Amino acid sequence: MNHAPVDDDMRRTAATSYPRTVSKSTRYVPAVAGTAERVALGMIARHGANAAREAAAQLNLMIDRGDLAARDLWACVVHLIHERQTANNEIKMAAD
Repeated sequence: MNHAPVDDDMRRTAATSYPRTVSKSTRYVPAVAGTAERVALGMIARHGANAAREAAAQLNLMIDRGDLAARDLWACVVHLIHERQTANNEIKMAAD
C-alpha cells in the first residue's frame, strides 16, 4: 500500500497497526528500513565511492519495471548511502 508523504512525523494507517515514519524526501517503512540499511552497507562495501551511483541505477531499473516495492527499497538505499557517505566525509574533514 503506497501513501503520499505527509507533514506529520508519525502516521497510523488503517492497514497497519504500527506507526509509519514519514519524511518529505523518503518514506521509512519499518520492515524495509532494516533491509535498506543492510543493502546500503553492502553496496558501500562492494562499490565504495560509486555506491550511490550503482544504487541509483538499480532504482531507475525498478522504476522502469514498475516494481513499486523495489523502487521504495532502492530509494531508501540511495538515501542511506548519501547520509552515510556525507557523515563519513564530515568526520574525515574534522580529523584533518
